[in-house]
Amino acid sequence: MLLDPKLNILVDHHCRPKLADFGSALLEEYLSLRFTGNSRKPGLTLRWAAPELIANETGPSKPADVYALGMTILEIFTRSVPFADVKRDIALCHIVAFQKKHPTRPEALHLDKFKDDRLWSLLVGSWAYEPQDRPLAIEVYEKVWSLHLLSTERSLRHL
Repeated sequence: MLLDPKLNILVDHHCRPKLADFGSALLEEYLSLRFTGNSRKPGLTLRWAAPELIANETGPSKPADVYALGMTILEIFTRSVPFADVKRDIALCHIVAFQKKHPTRPEALHLDKFKDDRLWSLLVGSWAYEPQDRPLAIEVYEKVWSLHLLSTERSLRHL
C-alpha cells in the first residue's frame, strides 16, 4: 500500500481525485460540514500535515491541502511515507513546525534528471512554510501534467 490508511482519496464524477481525512470532519446538526481546528484530534495525519496545522495556528485550508498533496506526490514517487526516517510524532512536529524543514530529496524520483529537478522544485514549493507562498492546486496539476506531456513527447520520438 502506497498511501497512509488514514488518508482517503475520493474520486468525483469528473474523475478528479479529492483528498479527505474523515477523522477531522464533524457533522454539525446534520446540515453542514465543519472542520476541527485542533491538530491533535484523531484524524490529523502528521506526516502530511502542514506546519500551521501542526502548530494549531489555523484550521484546514486550501494551502494546507496543497502541502498534503505535495507529500502525497512524494509518497507516490518514492513508495515511502514522508519523513520515513522520523519515528516519533513529537520529533516530526518539531522538524516541520519549528525547524521549518521539509523531507530531504531522495536520490531519484524515478524520472530523468531534468524531470526529477522540476518535480522536486514543485514539491518544495508546495511545502513552503508560509501558506501564502504555496502554489494553487491548479498550478500543481498543470506542472505535473506538463511533466507527463514531456514524457509522452519523448516516448513518441523513440518510435
